[in-house]
Amino acid sequence: MDDTLDLKALIDTPGARGVVNVPKVDLRVDPDARWAFADANRAAINAHWEKRLASNPSFFNGAVMMLLAARMEAGVLHGSFVRTDFKSFLFWKDEGYPEQTVRDAFGSGLIWSSDGALMLIRQAPGQVNSGLTYLPGGFIDARDVDADGRIDIVGSVVRELQEETGLLSREMTRLPGMTLTVFGAQLSFGVGFVSPLDAPALQQRVMAFIEKDENPELSEVILLKKAILDDGGSFAPFAQVLTEHVLSR
Repeated sequence: MDDTLDLKALIDTPGARGVVNVPKVDLRVDPDARWAFADANRAAINAHWEKRLASNPSFFNGAVMMLLAARMEAGVLHGSFVRTDFKSFLFWKDEGYPEQTVRDAFGSGLIWSSDGALMLIRQAPGQVNSGLTYLPGGFIDARDVDADGRIDIVGSVVRELQEETGLLSREMTRLPGMTLTVFGAQLSFGVGFVSPLDAPALQQRVMAFIEKDENPELSEVILLKKAILDDGGSFAPFAQVLTEHVLSR
């Protein structure tokens, strides 16, 4: 498979979906970029935010990095990002991604047990992805960007893993490269790790961490060795595509 050609098609085609592997990424925030959709819809965004905040006061309007453009060059995926705020992202998402000059790009942890099971998680009620099964990870935010605008996507995944599951990257083996999943307006940067724990022990450890949290983001930990082709709509769409791809190999 020529992943470079596949990635170009995925990036350039609206509504495309698929999974490709890339050896290396170089992701940067463009300091001069503006998201025209957010500027043009500011009043509607603010009104929508007040309604969403009333139903979930824990929402925080922090910085979110959105992918503007991506290209492959000499085996490296170069990505350019624009900085926006969470309430603009949330309005765009809740409206069904009406404008796609940007993509919702984020890091995902591909965590494997020592006996070959893939770890998935289900988000607790009241969260952005409430009730959905997906891979641990989250937004690219200000903590993931250095002074020169470079995005540390591996560091983002490592931080989210620890916050959501209690798993530490230093206790696992990092797999080379990245697995990119494109599903319409979403793009997941998958970072792989292998745990020394088998599936039951890994599930038990993460559930024990979740149960200690007074306000957990997660409600369930799932370990799979075979893809679930009919999930009844419980999977986040990108996670369904990614899970089918990696578990079929």
